[in-house]
Amino acid sequence: MAYVPVAQDTPWQKSAEIDPSRTAVLVIDILGGEEGVIEPLQEMADNAALIVKAARAKGVPVVFSDDAHLPGIDRELQLWGEHGIAGSEAAKPLASLEPQEGDYIIPKRRYDGFFQTDLDLTPAGEQQARALAPLIARLAPDIDRAYASDLSRARHTAALALPQLTAQPLPALREMSFGAWEGRRYAEIKDEPGFAAFAGGGAAPGGESEADFARRVTQATDALLAQSEGTVALVAHAGPIRHIVAHLLGLEPAQSWRFCVDTASLSIVTVADGYAYLSALNVRALG
Repeated sequence: MAYVPVAQDTPWQKSAEIDPSRTAVLVIDILGGEEGVIEPLQEMADNAALIVKAARAKGVPVVFSDDAHLPGIDRELQLWGEHGIAGSEAAKPLASLEPQEGDYIIPKRRYDGFFQTDLDLTPAGEQQARALAPLIARLAPDIDRAYASDLSRARHTAALALPQLTAQPLPALREMSFGAWEGRRYAEIKDEPGFAAFAGGGAAPGGESEADFARRVTQATDALLAQSEGTVALVAHAGPIRHIVAHLLGLEPAQSWRFCVDTASLSIVTVADGYAYLSALNVRALG
């Protein structure tokens, strides 16, 4: 079934009560292709462009999913043949829907939904990241270098929270991979073969086990400590941070769940002469 968005005089366009922090317009998989839009879909494309224009005028975030495909990675190419290859004319968006500065672009790297989607920060996330800057300046003023997970939200957080530094991307700081179950809910996978093993710490199909995840993160941490002096900032996700804290304190990986790590929080482990102690945990900026 095709859905044709209707842009004319919709209530949210007229309303003065729209809260941009709680509203967004999603533009999903609209590519212009080499031949542009076929006539039956032109009305849909025109209306979508009007909606996007109205959203920008109201300060409502516009979020695009980038459906350009990467050979050797995207399963969709195996299913439907070569199309929309990243960097080609076929992968460019419609001219009327070209993303502008301030829009959000989410690259899709799997066939279904938003599996392993590289999400960027929301406006609220940007505000939280900026609020970390003075907190870091007060509690950890002498940071010499910074590393961040190579996912967009971590790199963006590093740029806002540590504006004086350029964080080096480090894929080893990514969150745990759930493979084929990435993005799926408990109710959707609880009856899948292999779920019992997964719940006991095993790997999801195509993903990492809890032990593999912990090993990846802690080995990267040890390598950084061996080559770094002074204070190092690691900008990552809740799971890796818990494992890093537990590892530096000499605890087993299973004990990482004893540490609470919230979004946009600061934790500090001080390491000196081979001994480590926890200086701060899960500290968040006020406001």
